[in-house]
Amino acid sequence: MQELPDEQKMDELLKLAKNAYEKAKLMYETATEIAEKWETLHEAKKARKQKAGVTE
Repeated sequence: MQELPDEQKMDELLKLAKNAYEKAKLMYETATEIAEKWETLHEAKKARKQKAGVTE
């Protein structure tokens, strides 16, 4: 049967996992902001085209 890592190793793994979580959370938040910005720009462009009578 495989042994569990010692407490120091477990603390190190926990720290790495927390760091990875924070980086992933930041990446998600950044991607969401970018997507919302582009969606807003796309909707504005679509509205301008409709107002001008241009269809896609």
